[in-house]
Amino acid sequence: MACSDPPLTCVTDLDLTCAPLFKPTYDNLYTNTFVPKCGIGGKSCHASEGAMGGLIFDNADDSYHRLVDPFAGRILPGDPACSELIERVFSTDAHWHMPRGMDSLPAPERCALVQWVAAGAPRTPPDAALPDAGLPDATPDAEAPPDAP
Repeated sequence: MACSDPPLTCVTDLDLTCAPLFKPTYDNLYTNTFVPKCGIGGKSCHASEGAMGGLIFDNADDSYHRLVDPFAGRILPGDPACSELIERVFSTDAHWHMPRGMDSLPAPERCALVQWVAAGAPRTPPDAALPDAGLPDATPDAEAPPDAP
């Protein structure tokens, strides 16, 4: 970010009771939003060719760790309003808006992002414990590894 760039500001009036497009789990977001809209080749910002901000959506586990890395500030688990990812998705400024070069994500897809971050941005269960309200599970969540003895 250049010194002259305006800072992002927290999103106001986020509706946490919105209706998500699919269960707000990381695996669903990775498969249905992050990869197809942010990480597939060509001019995509988060494909291996773009690698903007050091974030590439080519491996679910690596991408998750880069998203929630507390030093990167992309996601503040439990605080969607001030998480950079949410701020950028809701931004109307062409410089900040994500995904770049696209209209805004549909409201139900943004809702899934917001609810996932609000729930603490989990990777494995308690993802599964979220009420599904009859929402399609676009992709099964990864199984948690068994506890070591």
